[in-house]
Amino acid sequence: MADGTCSEPTRGRDRALLAAAMSLVVPGAGQWFAGRRRRAVPFLAGTAALLGIAIVMVARGEVYALRLLVQPRWLTTFIVADVAVAVFRLVAAIDAYVVAAAGTGFNRPAVHAAVVVVLVGALVVPHLLLGARAARLLDLLDRVFVEDTQVTTDQLRARFSAEAARSGGVIPTVSTSTTSAGTDLYPEYPDGLPLPVRTHYGEVSEAVIEPIDIDRITVLLVGGDAGPGRTGLRTDVMVLASLDPVTHQAVLVSVSRELTGFLLPRELQQPLEWRQDTIWSLAEQAEKNGTSQATDPLPAERDPGVWLDRINAIYPFSQTFDRLYPGGVDPGMEALRQTFQQTLGVRIDFYVLVDFAGFVDVIDAIGGIDVTAHEPMHVLFSPAKPGEDETLIDIEPGRHHFDGRTALAYVRNRSDSSDIVRTRRQRCLLREVAARLDPLTVLVNFDALATAVEDHTTTNLPLRLLPDLIGAVAELDPGQIGTWAIQQGSSADGKVDYRNLPIIDVAGTRSRLAAILRGVEEGAPVVGADECG
Repeated sequence: MADGTCSEPTRGRDRALLAAAMSLVVPGAGQWFAGRRRRAVPFLAGTAALLGIAIVMVARGEVYALRLLVQPRWLTTFIVADVAVAVFRLVAAIDAYVVAAAGTGFNRPAVHAAVVVVLVGALVVPHLLLGARAARLLDLLDRVFVEDTQVTTDQLRARFSAEAARSGGVIPTVSTSTTSAGTDLYPEYPDGLPLPVRTHYGEVSEAVIEPIDIDRITVLLVGGDAGPGRTGLRTDVMVLASLDPVTHQAVLVSVSRELTGFLLPRELQQPLEWRQDTIWSLAEQAEKNGTSQATDPLPAERDPGVWLDRINAIYPFSQTFDRLYPGGVDPGMEALRQTFQQTLGVRIDFYVLVDFAGFVDVIDAIGGIDVTAHEPMHVLFSPAKPGEDETLIDIEPGRHHFDGRTALAYVRNRSDSSDIVRTRRQRCLLREVAARLDPLTVLVNFDALATAVEDHTTTNLPLRLLPDLIGAVAELDPGQIGTWAIQQGSSADGKVDYRNLPIIDVAGTRSRLAAILRGVEEGAPVVGADECG
């Protein structure tokens, strides 16, 4: 008899614990197990609703989920829903425990309290982790990307107005042509039409910039050389990435850091005059001494609209020009964006600047990258981060898997090759990264990617663009990502300055780039699709 009275509470305890565990996994299952069917129905209905939502999310795929997760309102909704689901599951588990234990003779308050604590711990920790990740992403979006109220250029405000008009069923007033030049919107120069600028290749228009194209996104991707043992930052890698969401094609256009002769926007000409005068004086002295390597003699007068230094010097000399771009994210990047836009005649919407350490962390976060090397490389490189050892890259031609540090050395090296070869490596590696960054990879490696982006990236990309950008990138066919280079040799009659630095052929480059972008817009086979092997 004593054994029977002892085993009954024990069976009651086991039954209650099993019911609680069942409702913890499937709210309502524990109540059903305990014979309280009517009590189980509301919990099971709630579970069915949650399951239905989960099925819909899975059916829509990773891209849909990722697009939601980069929108603050949906992230906030997710955090609230996470708390609500946690409370729902906890109530279901405790209720199942109570109804299953009732009438069994199992009545020990201390045990009941311990069970509640265990249930809370088992349930709350996963939900806390999910909520923490969502909160971290919210913080990342707030720190890295800009709100509409932070957009400071007339160009971006006009683009957003056009997008809003189209979404409301109104045809935008701006042209959607990607190749014809227009004078309907000059955000940097509201005071008049373009002026002629004298270059080494003849006169060109000061600001032949295409009208806004809301069906194409063009981003200036820049890698900065900031790192141990270096002062300041120069733009070591510069690539224009232009994407057409309609044709699902894109092109990566690398720009050699050695090029000179870019066209300066008017507002930069006076602040940079001291640097221009310095280069001009050195060129005059070299010409006088007979040491100039220039293909042509200097003109009688210096045109203030032509930049005489390397293009990668724009950033360090303009990064303190806050008064020119009040409220902007990075004056140096804004100056570089507008200089590219002014020279190439292509409207560049946004920019992204990543330093060496950020590049390494991004590559490591996605598990490394596979690259086809076309030449042997045996070089020792300085570290990307303080306290690290130097990186040795020792490879032969062929397919290789690189971690972040080796990938950085691969794209930086030019000790045994030319800048032309180096920029090709940069384009091809970015092409591989674009192919590797599928939505599932981003979701799985979110924490590491978020840390890399937050700590080492500067951008004026607005939050509102991220969902569409993610969707467009996800639909890209890696085989349809074209590549081209603006560098020495881009022009048939390439000219150099007194230091033997190549001078950009503005008119020729504009014409060639416009043709490439027209092909992207029309879905035609893109240039350079096979140069990466």
